[in-house]
Amino acid sequence: MLFAEDADSAKNSSPSNLNIEIQDSKLKAYYGEIAKKLEDLWLKQDATANDSAMIEVAFGADGRVADYKIIEPGRDIKFNQKLNDFLKGLSEQNFSKSPDNKPHELSMRLSEIAKTN
Repeated sequence: MLFAEDADSAKNSSPSNLNIEIQDSKLKAYYGEIAKKLEDLWLKQDATANDSAMIEVAFGADGRVADYKIIEPGRDIKFNQKLNDFLKGLSEQNFSKSPDNKPHELSMRLSEIAKTN
């Protein structure tokens, strides 16, 4: 699918460049979908701390979580334990298959803000 802003450049593109642009568009959508699902799953948990962490999740071509790592942990011990439990549980989730049938990695920051009563 081409977006309106891409239509003019597509007219001047060779077929191989157009295929690359379409593939890039599919990968951007794929990464966006995965990031949204990760964020939605994370937000379902009760916020207990004002903290955040940077993570990296590796997905197989089949959409299954192959590996994960915490790149930058949070400051709170309980937050980090909850984050670790969350990441371990990702293997039970179903994610979209890769549009190019290759494994991919996604890095993102997960944050939580504890509600004050």
